[in-house]
Amino acid sequence: MPINPDLPITPLTQQPTLREAVTQSLYAAIVSGALDEGLLYSAPVLGAALGVSATPVREAMMDLSREGFVERVKNKGFRITGLTKRAIREITEIRLLIEPIIVAGLAGRIPASALSELNGVANRALASAEAADLPGFQLADRDFHSEILRHHGNEELVKLATNLHMRTRLTAVKSLNDSDLLIDHAREHVEIVRLLESGDSSKAKHLMGRHVSQSGRGGSEEREESPNATAL
Repeated sequence: MPINPDLPITPLTQQPTLREAVTQSLYAAIVSGALDEGLLYSAPVLGAALGVSATPVREAMMDLSREGFVERVKNKGFRITGLTKRAIREITEIRLLIEPIIVAGLAGRIPASALSELNGVANRALASAEAADLPGFQLADRDFHSEILRHHGNEELVKLATNLHMRTRLTAVKSLNDSDLLIDHAREHVEIVRLLESGDSSKAKHLMGRHVSQSGRGGSEEREESPNATAL
């Protein structure tokens, strides 16, 4: 029987495995701040909250530990890793070596349709900032920076920069919001798109450098972790 590609049936999309779904859910909870930094969480408790057994939670947490989001505490569970001021400073230094240079090279080279999409993401970030929706801003901010880098054509670079960006989680965003700078920070996204459209590589590079530097805020002081912490 011949195949009819015009049948009104939605094609199947690849479904994530249970492990992948749990990893994505825990990742979102960590990034949004729903799981508190510094606290220990046991796999059974997290599994109960997600409606799954402890096994896929342990597997997911091991995946997240390799990304630096959690650390395993033997016989206790997993601790959500907090970021120190030094860690944020080092992440910011790496981003400054990447993003301003990439933006300068992309000025005047991104298609109009892609710039329109970028502008939409920039406005989504601004709306989140104005509504004090910090998790929403964090995700829109991640999407904005990732999409710009994706136009460079180096997917490994996108993965690296996105991972560095998300490792700062809400720490830097909260600091900007507490300083009443978050809305101005969000407006810079819109201005970066304008500079990319105009082809002004020098100003685009300067603004992205300032933008990334400003995001390198927050973090806790270096501290010793208590060996007697209990798991939730």
